[in-house]
This record gives sequence, structure tokens and C-alpha cells, in this order.
Amino acid sequence: MSYAIYSLYCLCMMSVVHDVCCACMSVQVLKCAELLGYFVSADVWCKMLLENVKSSQSSASLSVLAAVIRGSEPSQLAPHLDSISAVITDPAICQVAEVCILAIYSLQ
Repeated sequence: MSYAIYSLYCLCMMSVVHDVCCACMSVQVLKCAELLGYFVSADVWCKMLLENVKSSQSSASLSVLAAVIRGSEPSQLAPHLDSISAVITDPAICQVAEVCILAIYSLQ
């Protein structure tokens, strides 16, 4: 399989994982995201997932990103740490996650 087709296939899979995660946030979906991080190069998933986190600003996007990072090989992840940290330290994104967490705790 050519690299371009492989990359497109992986991006489609990550999009499906994100959509399913937004719907149900199940442990199985996050395990699937970890597997994508293990088998798919960070060069392929990083740009797509970071754009998704910026555009959706949801806790589901952050959960998928965290799971993919957990599954990734540290040596492949190293070149992307600056861009990942820039996105997750953005106050607008962090505040969205804090609001979601606070809403969950207030319901208990």
C-alpha cells in the first residue's frame, strides 16, 4: 500500500474514532485510539488531531489525543512535542476541559 493511501486510511480511521468517542466516550474507543497511536506514525496523526482539538474544543478531542499519545512511540512523538504542548496549553482549550470536568463533578 502506498504511503499516501495509508495516510488517508489512517486519517479516516482517526476521524471515526473521534466521532465515536464524542458519542459514547467508552473505554474501548480510547483503547482503539491508543492502538492507532501505536501503529500510525506521529507524522500522520499529529496535524489532524491537533487541528481537531483546536476546532472542536471538546473534552472528547482531548481524550482521543491523550489516548493516541499514550500509544505512540516516544521517539516518534519527540519532534511534535512543541506543537502538542502549544495546543493543549492554549487557555481557550484548557478552559473548555475544565468546564466539562466541573460540570461532571457538580452533577454528583
